Amino acid sequence: MANINTNDLKCGYIINHNKSLWKVISTEHVKPGKGGAFIQAELKNIKNGSKLNERFRAGEKVDRLIMDSTEVQFSYKNHDTAIFLNLHTFEEVNVEITRIGDSHLFLKEGQNVKMETIEDDFISIVIPEKMIFKVIDTEPEIKGATLTNVQKPAILENGMKIMVPSFIKEGEDIIISTQDKKYSERA
Repeated sequence: MANINTNDLKCGYIINHNKSLWKVISTEHVKPGKGGAFIQAELKNIKNGSKLNERFRAGEKVDRLIMDSTEVQFSYKNHDTAIFLNLHTFEEVNVEITRIGDSHLFLKEGQNVKMETIEDDFISIVIPEKMIFKVIDTEPEIKGATLTNVQKPAILENGMKIMVPSFIKEGEDIIISTQDKKYSERA
């Protein structure tokens, strides 16, 4: 644990605040015309996912927890649990899918990801910003639609529904942005 100045808060940091662990989602430095400067931070509770907007006085100290990052391999999903293999110890790690969040949509069997923990307690997984998925179902190409930039719905191999350009066909591999769950480009 490190004691840091609130001016140094950054997105992704884990802090101990009000006897709970919170992940910093966003920060904004505010200097109003009257009164002292402060940092407006959006926080997400690590355990239950609740969100909190908190004001910290500029220069105030907070406890930042340092995360450990371990390479793991996703094995499979079993009902509401994702099973990973720790590539260093070869132990199975079970994580409830609700704790993983939307990132579970992008997990593929045999895929290596980083698992972040604090004192052996699961915090999150880090997936690539862009991933390749096969389109398993979409409507046929619409003639002349390339001129008007028309989009159509498509279902990917992971079951996710997204909008794709009209020229994308069934069976094609496309690149998806995992941040906003949108089509990026052809693979």
